Amino acid sequence: MSTATLLRELDHDVWEPFRSAYRGLDTAAFLAVHSPDLIRAGGPARNVLGHADYARQMAEWFARVAANGDSLDIRFRFAERLASADAASERGLFRIDAIRAGEPKVFYGRFHVLCRKLGGRWRIVVDYEADEETTEEAFAAGAAPDDVAAFAGWRPATETASQISAPPASTCTPLVSGVSGRRAAIANAGSATA
Repeated sequence: MSTATLLRELDHDVWEPFRSAYRGLDTAAFLAVHSPDLIRAGGPARNVLGHADYARQMAEWFARVAANGDSLDIRFRFAERLASADAASERGLFRIDAIRAGEPKVFYGRFHVLCRKLGGRWRIVVDYEADEETTEEAFAAGAAPDDVAAFAGWRPATETASQISAPPASTCTPLVSGVSGRRAAIANAGSATA
């Protein structure tokens, strides 16, 4: 199977439902893109959670957002996408657009997820959110989810998960880091997490 095909599967199984669940504040749909053995680490709280604790945290947050009449949307851009037939590593940036008390808010962050194909569907098994400030410029520099061609030529898709290596530096999309006040803004917006 080609790398482009694997990345399109990941978009279909993980990133599209992730975004839809965020928009709909749908905890069940959100958790469905995660493995029951999920490890969630990092973020503004700088903690490590298993599936049950992360599920509770997200359910409480989505409920609070809904009860306040607020809304969320999340978008992704990628710096690296590696995939084999049964495992994937994806690094990138996210942008959360929130409406809180009628006021628009924007939050940025960086992530690294490891996915496995479980029961014929891709699931997030490790989700790490880097506690690094980022900017709109860094977000814009990443590749859009549907830009699979940006990552399809890195290596043969026949490699197993243990053989996955980093792409040549010349093929990486450059990222720009900067200070956006994300940690303080997220704390003020009710501990929003991706």
